[in-house]
Amino acid sequence: MPERISRDAAVANIELPPGKCLACELIRGMGGAVSLWEQPDFVCLLPRLGVAFGQVLIVPRRHVVRFVELPSETWLAMSALAQRVACALERTLEPARCYVASLGTPRSDVPMSCAHLHIHVIPVLDPDARPAQVLTWSGGVIRAEEAELLDLRRRLRRALEA
Repeated sequence: MPERISRDAAVANIELPPGKCLACELIRGMGGAVSLWEQPDFVCLLPRLGVAFGQVLIVPRRHVVRFVELPSETWLAMSALAQRVACALERTLEPARCYVASLGTPRSDVPMSCAHLHIHVIPVLDPDARPAQVLTWSGGVIRAEEAELLDLRRRLRRALEA
């Protein structure tokens, strides 16, 4: 079963080389993220560390930090996949709802983000949770093992293909 660890323990688990982009490194396999779905222009990942078990990241393969750098066709395809993933999460994990957010900023002072534009799809179990409570590591982080992520990938792919 995935376990909740402290924010500090999660940060200690992230071994980001100096000057590297976290999202680019996740695409390359850093941190044990499991690929859920791949397209030529973007990937859909199940991160090992997340705010909830089942959290999905949709990340352009090319390093982009602003919407003006991303072709509209890529954004539309990413957004369509985010909606499909949210439906798959609802069918598979039965959360109270799914939270979808687009993040990425070149500013280094913005918490819970990296420079690389990306989409989060997060299953929310608590029906009373507010957005500020959903997308934060302040209450700890869920750490999943590879076997758990591979099992979830199998179930989500089945739901995506249905």
